[in-house]
Amino acid sequence: MKNQTVKLDGLTDAINAAISQYSDDLIRDMPEVVKEAAQETVKELKSKAGSLFKGTKYNKSFKTKKQTGPNGITTYTVYSTEYRLTHLLEHGHVIKNQTGKVYGMTAARPHWQPAEEAGIKLLEEKLSETAKGD
Repeated sequence: MKNQTVKLDGLTDAINAAISQYSDDLIRDMPEVVKEAAQETVKELKSKAGSLFKGTKYNKSFKTKKQTGPNGITTYTVYSTEYRLTHLLEHGHVIKNQTGKVYGMTAARPHWQPAEEAGIKLLEEKLSETAKGD
């Protein structure tokens, strides 16, 4: 932002113009920042799942989907094409035989929650950088 001299009468208008320019820049850059954060979250999931579930198609099933709402706001969804497994692997589950006898539990293997937390943190950092003008 450039330095400018403003008379007291025009101070309100100058502040409003600066805020408007700042918000316009942030709104313009936000979709790209959100897209980058979503892609980084997918990379984090693939990395974590790759170490937990080697040799399965699950560790390659993470994707992003761009969605534009009726109000024109673009969002990105991080998802797995093997969504039926996600909850079972993340939280563990009961193991039963065909008669319903319970043999035990599988261990929970959290991979979504850490990736989500890292994605949120990354998004906040990128938005903060964008807001500062870096």
